[in-house]
Amino acid sequence: MQQFVVLLVALQLCSASRDSPCIHDDRLPAVTEAQIASRNSLLETDPLPELKGIYYINLPTSALRRGRIHSLMKMTSPQNMFIERFEAVGKKSAQQANLKEFTEHGIHEYMSKTYQGGTMWATVGVYLSHARLLKKIMDDHKNETNAMYLIMEDDAIVQPDWHAKFMKILPDVPKDWDMIRIGYGTDSNLRCEDKINKNWYENRAPTRSKGNDKAFYAGNTAYLVRPQSIPTILRQLSSMPILDVDGTMISKEDGMRVYGVADPLVYHGNGLGLSDRMWAGLNPLSSLVQTEAKVETPPVSLAEVIDSAVGTSSSEENKSVKAFEMFGQDLA
Repeated sequence: MQQFVVLLVALQLCSASRDSPCIHDDRLPAVTEAQIASRNSLLETDPLPELKGIYYINLPTSALRRGRIHSLMKMTSPQNMFIERFEAVGKKSAQQANLKEFTEHGIHEYMSKTYQGGTMWATVGVYLSHARLLKKIMDDHKNETNAMYLIMEDDAIVQPDWHAKFMKILPDVPKDWDMIRIGYGTDSNLRCEDKINKNWYENRAPTRSKGNDKAFYAGNTAYLVRPQSIPTILRQLSSMPILDVDGTMISKEDGMRVYGVADPLVYHGNGLGLSDRMWAGLNPLSSLVQTEAKVETPPVSLAEVIDSAVGTSSSEENKSVKAFEMFGQDLA
């Protein structure tokens, strides 16, 4: 197993950067340069925000994930970074929760048709977990200026140099952002009409393709928010029924503004430490891995899903090896 993990790291370190593919969608006009300039002009003098802390959402019963994500973020984040666990809402707690806590619109009708039994309530729990954490950040850090916080789900898998890469492309994101996605769910896609520049796409609705066989900007695996923007996010949640939470956190002209990375810095895990895409065609235990239902897509190589710079230093390589060794221990 250790040799297999080392192989993954070697592939990661040797993979070259590439342009991110996107899917055309004639239902939306392309975002124009004039629109982007207008958005930037409103906040032109604002300095870049500083990452002040990291929160990860985790169920009390998920001790393995808790240990892994906490250690991984300690290892790959700036020194002395504030990292805190936020307790997730499980399906039993969700059934007993006040469903009017964030919206008066109830549960969307598709939820009971799409998710059977406890799965629907687990989805409600995910919604409540993200909404409650947003409210906590807003309340705890309301007096902070020029600050941003990273929210992660506990099965997220970060690139070893995710922070350096993020800070390098942060100046290119339009300054009117309320939320920045730096990772997506399994089988998420980019829409060509949403392209802002080579590094960023606006995360606009609709979040399904015209044929309903592809997802756009799926998942809340990892995203950043500013405390002063959270009221806008919560207002948008309050205008919609309870549904898959990533579907509520989408860019709207009369609501929140959401941008996402062209090349993910964080990948969605499957509970074993590596995402389905990273395992595709490589994992001899794939038949034992429980995964979410997903549309059929062509096999994707590891080099295609990991965007790493060539010429990594030895210290960075050691950091990468240590990070991936933890994932191998999950499978031992």
